[in-house]
Amino acid sequence: GNFIFESDVTFTKGNVANLIFGASKNTTSEDSFIFKLDRTNKGETKVFCFSSSKGYPTISTNNGNSFEYNKASYKMRVMVIDGLCTVYVDGIPVCSATLPSYYADGYLGIGTAEYSSATFQNTVYTDLGDKKVAKITDIEVEGMALSPAFSEKVGAYTLPTLPNETKTIKITVS
Repeated sequence: GNFIFESDVTFTKGNVANLIFGASKNTTSEDSFIFKLDRTNKGETKVFCFSSSKGYPTISTNNGNSFEYNKASYKMRVMVIDGLCTVYVDGIPVCSATLPSYYADGYLGIGTAEYSSATFQNTVYTDLGDKKVAKITDIEVEGMALSPAFSEKVGAYTLPTLPNETKTIKITVS
């Protein structure tokens, strides 16, 4: 289904906090999907399938968007809409990918890893049901190029610096 799963996390030790979703059992994180936040290494902030039988495949790595490192507290969010999983750190989209065909809705969980400990608060699951969610399929900026090029998997873009005399720009979103 379509949902949002989010939590505030405050570290007391270590660097890794997880939001767990699509778990096949409520007694183990085996055969589940994990949004791993590593507050010291954006390259280790990712979504992966925690399954020994599948070889722990990475579903999505960090898209290059940076979040502030080494803070004590973060807001983590997983959003799944029509099979597209996007995860956020403090409101910044950091990973996005289509979930594999073997993904199935399941149990949710929170946790830490790599000798970390943390407090999770304001943990909320929101069922989006069959609500139609607007999807952006293209963005055009008249006379300028987006960087990077438009992709449904990218959540932030930059434009060239505009001259001071610029009064308007035309942005078309479809």
